[in-house]
Amino acid sequence: MLKRTMSLILSVVFILCFVPLVWSSNTITVSGHTITIQDIDSDWLSATDTTNLTTDQNKHGLYVHSIYFKPAATGDTCLIYVGSTAAGSLTFDPLCADAYDERIKYYPYGPRRQLYLDFSNGTYTAGSTVVIELWKY
Repeated sequence: MLKRTMSLILSVVFILCFVPLVWSSNTITVSGHTITIQDIDSDWLSATDTTNLTTDQNKHGLYVHSIYFKPAATGDTCLIYVGSTAAGSLTFDPLCADAYDERIKYYPYGPRRQLYLDFSNGTYTAGSTVVIELWKY
């Protein structure tokens, strides 16, 4: 009994120490006025989950020019809200017929927006991409 217990403890310690843990994480790139989100596997909030934005953009929001969604499969749905949670205003919600049914929405120059991508209620397949273009001011 003691040998089994010790073996189990050592196995758990080995797994925790030497087997890498995989955490969900979107791949986010910011290049100029373009934010690209790929490998979508978790919620995303523009105020906290985007590096390379200015402190002003993180605090006060983004001047959004357009949001583009490139699905990877039939039935992919992208849900993006204005605000910091899914309780905000739904601003982008295309349901794509197939992998070639790309969708884009343009926004007039106006108020700043914090954006929240809702992974939990959307449908994202490996290869789905969201591109957010910002106004060049």
